Amino acid sequence: MHSPIITPAQMRAAEEAAFARGVLPEALMEEAGAGIARALEKFFPRPGRCIVFAGKGHNAGDAFVAARRLARAGWEIETRLIFPEAEMSALTKEKFRELQCGRGLCAPIATTSSLIGAQRPLPHCGTIILDGLLGLGARPPLREPIRAACREINSLRSRARVIAIDLPSGLDGDSGEADDDCVAADFTITVGCAKSGLVADSAIDFVGRLELVQLSELQAEAETDSGLATPEALRDLLPRRGYSAYKNQFGRIGLVAGSRGFTGAAIISSLGALRGGAGLVELFVPEEIYEIVATAAPPEVMVKPVKSYA
Repeated sequence: MHSPIITPAQMRAAEEAAFARGVLPEALMEEAGAGIARALEKFFPRPGRCIVFAGKGHNAGDAFVAARRLARAGWEIETRLIFPEAEMSALTKEKFRELQCGRGLCAPIATTSSLIGAQRPLPHCGTIILDGLLGLGARPPLREPIRAACREINSLRSRARVIAIDLPSGLDGDSGEADDDCVAADFTITVGCAKSGLVADSAIDFVGRLELVQLSELQAEAETDSGLATPEALRDLLPRRGYSAYKNQFGRIGLVAGSRGFTGAAIISSLGALRGGAGLVELFVPEEIYEIVATAAPPEVMVKPVKSYA
């Protein structure tokens, strides 16, 4: 399935078109939250502790839906509200209350004044932080109290994994420009389609690994043919091999690599050749490092010593 790379404006237009067809905002939020939860369970199959940093818009609502589903799966959920509940959008407030009514909420809701420094110590593993502060409508520069919350998230990265919902707070969804205090995510789970700012070179250190949650009712139109390379989109490029096939049918690669002190170059390049789909890989290395490379290289690689590269 093709996944176009679109601008935030195109994403909003796609959402409005869906609403015009009778799709309810709540239905999109529930589908988005369910997809986010599935992605999180793929990354982190063992239930742990999840801290939700929430703003007041639909980005926070997506995070609440995902957290509700994680709670059902045995996760320990905490929420950090950056604004009073009364300032949330109506749908976001509804999803927050549904989360509260479910099992898994183990700590009082932090208020803006108690946010910074109020958390109990984080364990060194098993904790994830959901960045549900800002959505597509926000652009740098960050303002308080969001800026303080972003700083807090970044300060906790050494003890937890940070997952941005749709895009890291503080990142421009169009250009990829980042605020000085932009959330630096380990994973970004973007909803509907990938946004142009997420794939900009300047965004790499803030986006981390990019995962896409597609929405069945969303029909986005991009101005270009560029698209996100997802496993689903690439699957047809890697057809399954027949049972009667053998290695000589899938290409042969000869590698001349490695030297004293650089054995890793030979081993890694041979592994890359295998991962690329080559059926037969021959690795030619100097005699002086043959034993080291032959022992460490993948067993499928045919390692051969040579006296000289000349």
